Amino acid sequence: MIAIKFGAVPKSHQEDAVNLIILLFIAFLLGIYLIATTFLIADDGVYYIKQAQKFSSDPRIVIISHPPGYPFLIFIAHKFVMLFKGSLSILVWTYSAQSITLLCRLLAIIPLYFIGKLLVGSRNSFWALLILILLPYPAHFGSDVLRDWPHILFLSVGFLFLLWGVEQGKWWFLGITGLFAGLGFIIRPECAQLMLYGILWICIKLLKPNFNMSRVKLLFALFILLIGFAFPIVPYAREKGKIIPIKFKQLIDSTKGHTVSAFNPRSEQEVNIESHNRIYRIMNFLNKKWVNGYEKRR
Repeated sequence: MIAIKFGAVPKSHQEDAVNLIILLFIAFLLGIYLIATTFLIADDGVYYIKQAQKFSSDPRIVIISHPPGYPFLIFIAHKFVMLFKGSLSILVWTYSAQSITLLCRLLAIIPLYFIGKLLVGSRNSFWALLILILLPYPAHFGSDVLRDWPHILFLSVGFLFLLWGVEQGKWWFLGITGLFAGLGFIIRPECAQLMLYGILWICIKLLKPNFNMSRVKLLFALFILLIGFAFPIVPYAREKGKIIPIKFKQLIDSTKGHTVSAFNPRSEQEVNIESHNRIYRIMNFLNKKWVNGYEKRR
């Protein structure tokens, strides 16, 4: 019976399982080695650990000051470690943070592999991920206290379900895309790009639906995509008081300032006055230099 069950497994699935085991094993060994040989964590990591420590006393401060997703993961990892080790030392916090980052990296390899399989095939996806695992900078980020790989995990899972929904015509997969876009947004706001991809694809398909999805299913897909995104975002935005990231707001303000200055140029008289003043300052400076030189020669 067991042999029959194993024999019923498609060959492609067996190949995927072997490829993933190899990739995960190599990434795990490399990650453990880097954690053991890392003596100083990144400066940002110190900030994330301090934010995670505040979750027990004042979580609202953490939510208001910075996206709390990654500090919350560190907090959960530390709670798990404390079940086996009762020490509250900074080393426990550091190793807990590095471990959750490594775990996110290992988990991210799975959706990245299947995304690559859909786009370029399983063989090319395997070699591409093997190179990514062995590259120094991605490997270092996967064993440090940084939020790059946790962000990639949610981004890749959401994108994978988006691709599956598009390929297989399963509109409810877009709800999972929206959910992971919202959860990833709490780690890094860049995960919101999944919403842009999903909405853009739905709008294109609404103009010319195919046999996979009718217009009704596309509208359902749009609705569940927005609901999935709103599920984690609404409580976060209610607590934080705003949803637009600070850097994005600064970019909008700077762009607005350049636009206003472009459409409101200075008058010709103002330009002439400024030019005359600049020439006067230069001439005054040269005159003082000449007078000082003349007095020294005398």
